[in-house]
Amino acid sequence: MRTIDVLYCFAEHPGPLTLTEVANLAYIPPSTAHRVLQLLRSRGIVASEGRYRRYSAGSELYRLATLLSAQLPLRDIARPILQRVVNACDETCLLGVLNREPLSVTFVEKVESTKPFRFVPELNRPRSLLWGANGRAILAHLPLADIDTVIASNTEAGADGSLTVERDLLLADLAKIRAAGFAISHGQRTANAVGIAAPFFSPGGVLGDVAITIPHYRFDPAKRAALGAIVRDAAADISAAFGVGKPAAARRNA
Repeated sequence: MRTIDVLYCFAEHPGPLTLTEVANLAYIPPSTAHRVLQLLRSRGIVASEGRYRRYSAGSELYRLATLLSAQLPLRDIARPILQRVVNACDETCLLGVLNREPLSVTFVEKVESTKPFRFVPELNRPRSLLWGANGRAILAHLPLADIDTVIASNTEAGADGSLTVERDLLLADLAKIRAAGFAISHGQRTANAVGIAAPFFSPGGVLGDVAITIPHYRFDPAKRAALGAIVRDAAADISAAFGVGKPAAARRNA
């Protein structure tokens, strides 16, 4: 159990930690923390650096996290969460997944609105990360080099027919998305549609997003924050299934 508590430290607190910090975060004596850290270090689960011995997640921990993440049945996890979103706002909700080669997003699951007029994008077709809330919610959390690759290699036009964006304006928009925790777009990928999306994460980084699509005539700007919170909370629940962002109190009380 103490070993698990120490592992939570590195999952929930990015960056190097001192022995004292690990002991405090895991609620264990420093001597116990030292013993556990040395065991984990011998297996490559944690690494140590610097004169004052600061500890961080090791390459083996990242490897194991990636292997385990790949085994999670994402659609099964997400489906009831998407349904909850639709129950809350009665707009079509979609699950987008990041593709690494080439960099793009694919909708892999959906729950449709009960309203007669709705936008329902095609599933299992890669789409550019450059356009729409569902693309930019993911793009905002990729390294700058990947963002530049998406800009340079884009072949999909936005709703206005453009293939390009002004880089500085895009980076400013992505910064706003990171600050808000969700993205919103108006007719950017699909004319007369409003998209709202929030990213979810695995231990290796952004994995995809939860998005809702709304016909423009039905979108109420006064509900922007509330709708953003709905998709952000849904995305956070999917992240939690991958062990990202799980509250410390929850795991201590488990």
